[in-house]
Amino acid sequence: MTTVAFDGEVIASDSRLTSGDFICSVSTPKIYKIGDSFVGVCGCSEQEMVYLRWFKDQTKPRPSPDSLKEFEAMVVRGNGKVYQSTELCEFVEIGYPYAIGSGGDYAIGAMMAGKSATDAVKIAIKIDPFSGGKVKSFKVK
Repeated sequence: MTTVAFDGEVIASDSRLTSGDFICSVSTPKIYKIGDSFVGVCGCSEQEMVYLRWFKDQTKPRPSPDSLKEFEAMVVRGNGKVYQSTELCEFVEIGYPYAIGSGGDYAIGAMMAGKSATDAVKIAIKIDPFSGGKVKSFKVK
């Protein structure tokens, strides 16, 4: 899967794309700037694209929950508020530090121990076999 983390100032992700145990790419974007939001995604890449197309134009009908079953999203608004987006395309405000993906728990632990989101993703990469590649980071505020 992947690791996407937010520490209140920076959103960061790995860049590995896997299919089962096969590493397909080490330079895949996981964070997208859409309007005033940063959207971090993980899970099935086809489902990520379905979600991102909807996120860009929310006047269109929401994707069906069945089309987003193997997918997670974190939305960080320009004001620093962070939301978990569900398969129903609803936004649930949550606190930070927050992380998603197969390395998310490792990243949250690292941030709770004082590491930045960028360093937390680097730590998750060392532990989680489905996270890897270069770390991409964006300052939110």
